[in-house]
Amino acid sequence: MNGSEALMKIVLKAYTDFNVGVIADMDPGASGEMGIVARDAPSIQVIRSPVTKHTDSDILATVPAVGLEQVGRAYARIIDEVNTLTLPQVRPAPATTTAQGQ
Repeated sequence: MNGSEALMKIVLKAYTDFNVGVIADMDPGASGEMGIVARDAPSIQVIRSPVTKHTDSDILATVPAVGLEQVGRAYARIIDEVNTLTLPQVRPAPATTTAQGQ
């Protein structure tokens, strides 16, 4: 995930409400096509691991319908909630840097 604390709260609540599994250690980067833009805009990603890491295989033959429904409902809730915020409220806080030698 790349975004603000407010976005993180929305995402984690939606995942909890719709029973989407979350691991404690989230990856700092995004995989697949999203990796190119993941740090340019607020973004979230769900990866089924360790077997499949791409949505091409998120089909009924490999993922139970209930799992697809849970993620779809969570994403719908996330979209609804994020749409109540302004872009600055969704963007991650700017990184702070310190000057060397000070």
